[in-house]
Amino acid sequence: MGKGRIFLRTLSIVAGGLALALIALLTENLILRRIRKHVPLRILVTGTRGKSSVVRLVHAKLRAAGCQVLGKTTGSQARMLLPSGEELAIRRWGSPSILEQKRILRRAKAMSCDVVVIEGMAISPENALVESLRILRPTHVLLTNARVDHVELAGRSPGEVAASLGCAIPRGVPVYVLRAELADQDVRDALRAAGGQIIAVGDQDGMSDPRGPGSRFNPDRGPGPGPDPGLRIRDGRAGEPPRLANPQAAFAVGTRHLEFRSNALLATAFCDDLGFRSTTSPQAEGDSVGDVHADAGALQITLNRESDIVVVNAFAANDPLSTELIVSATYAKYPELARRPMVGVFNIRRDRGDRTHLWLSAVREHRFAFVEVVLIGDRAHCSAAARAIRKQSRMPASVLRERRADRVAARLVETHRDKGRLLLCFGNFAGVGRDLTDVWRRMGGEYGS
Repeated sequence: MGKGRIFLRTLSIVAGGLALALIALLTENLILRRIRKHVPLRILVTGTRGKSSVVRLVHAKLRAAGCQVLGKTTGSQARMLLPSGEELAIRRWGSPSILEQKRILRRAKAMSCDVVVIEGMAISPENALVESLRILRPTHVLLTNARVDHVELAGRSPGEVAASLGCAIPRGVPVYVLRAELADQDVRDALRAAGGQIIAVGDQDGMSDPRGPGSRFNPDRGPGPGPDPGLRIRDGRAGEPPRLANPQAAFAVGTRHLEFRSNALLATAFCDDLGFRSTTSPQAEGDSVGDVHADAGALQITLNRESDIVVVNAFAANDPLSTELIVSATYAKYPELARRPMVGVFNIRRDRGDRTHLWLSAVREHRFAFVEVVLIGDRAHCSAAARAIRKQSRMPASVLRERRADRVAARLVETHRDKGRLLLCFGNFAGVGRDLTDVWRRMGGEYGS
């Protein structure tokens, strides 16, 4: 009898705890629902790269149009973008969590904002579903790209990454995505399966639907007749066949800092559809994006005149494809830099082993014309990566033992002084990459200025 009473007491405690948890969950959902009603326009920016930039561009354009808009970036350094144009650092106690998106919604309601534009934080499909469908419930989604990076959580191919990102797309919600991203059949299929209304944004290379602007087409049948309610083509030009060349390797014009034109195109197309149409010409979709401040990890190209070293700081790009686009866009803007021998400065993190393997594969395949690679960051992983590069790529690779960013920079300048070198900084922004970014900015002036 005593055991039976203990069992019943335990059962009642467990049941009571579950009931309290359920009540708390229902209460939280009710509160979030009421908050969302006060913020009618909720924009989620998701994707692999470029999210922070697009958030900043959209925030600037809507603010310039008179909207009371609150923005939030996660990126290199989490920031809250206020309706006044000021920025506040987001303080965290512990690791970043998607639950902080609740705080942003509450802040938007408290500031009487009618628009909130938020950078998605989730990497895994499960977190993406909770962040979007349970917390934010976005009215619009902007998807920058689907590139392979967090392999273990998001997938090993663009199609798998797109499927993971698709978990953040509510059914029937407009999803803006560059048409170049839809050139991959697996990406198209994954995004269509998510159930959103895919709006393909045009690009400067004219990957367009031959039937003209605003038309719809079925990706399975190509540009033949027949509507597809899940895909709308925007800004098409009649008579031009689809092209598969990546149009994203170009910088926008009219911005304070180096910004990919694809990000400006995506932000401009979305704001145009909301009714805040740009007054610039079609050839300058990147112009007039408002008073946009660069993210902490934004691309910078500097020249140290004393040593004749050009630094392309692409630490925050993280993945090989994004970095390839940076190199291509840099050479397109400054053709003379293509004549400089390129030295790779690879910042390695011990907690990003999958990313390190992606980069080792890219170096092995000679996707970058490095004359040598210098490794910084975690020493043990740097040594192993250097051995792999020397063995697999037959390329000179060395490890810098210095830990402080100023000493790393001084060593690099001392080694490559007066050789006309271009240093491409890549891999990871966190750790010594963040500090080295500040050092390069102090040591050199903006290239081309």
